[in-house]
Amino acid sequence: TNADTLDSIDSASFLRSDANDTTSGTLGILNDTGFSVGVDSDLTISVSGSDVTIKNVASNGDIKFNVNDGGSDTVALTIDGATSDVIVMGNLQVKGTTTSVETTNMTIEDPLLLLNKGFAGATGTRDAGLVVERGSTANVGLIWDESTDEFAAVNTTETGSTAGNVTIDSYANFHCGIQY
Repeated sequence: TNADTLDSIDSASFLRSDANDTTSGTLGILNDTGFSVGVDSDLTISVSGSDVTIKNVASNGDIKFNVNDGGSDTVALTIDGATSDVIVMGNLQVKGTTTSVETTNMTIEDPLLLLNKGFAGATGTRDAGLVVERGSTANVGLIWDESTDEFAAVNTTETGSTAGNVTIDSYANFHCGIQY
């Protein structure tokens, strides 16, 4: 039977389970198993300690994050359920002091790499270049040495954390085809 009240609370104060409904209040799910979405509970959100898990339960199903781009529904990010690849559809900006990429192989399509971008200090105060970590053997680098205004192949204890002068322990051999 339809009731106007339940325990003296107006029935309009309850969300319906058999029809679309909205609330202007906060909806709390006060358990760690969270909630499920979809006829087959394909998406779950749960909590374990201080961790939150968003999980696509369907085998090989993707998780997609869409945005409204000027009135057009656009996929901004996809987590591929079959491969675990994360696909960003657009530019990726990482803002912080350190970005670590832990990968076995990296390919870069850009033919130019800009090092020391945004440096606005006095010229000639920060060395820049590439450092190769070599385990228990001294690291080596190919750097622009600001103190001599030239490129140098070096042996160094540098680990890539210096924002200034790279300590040059000695100069490394460098081979090239033709010298001018």
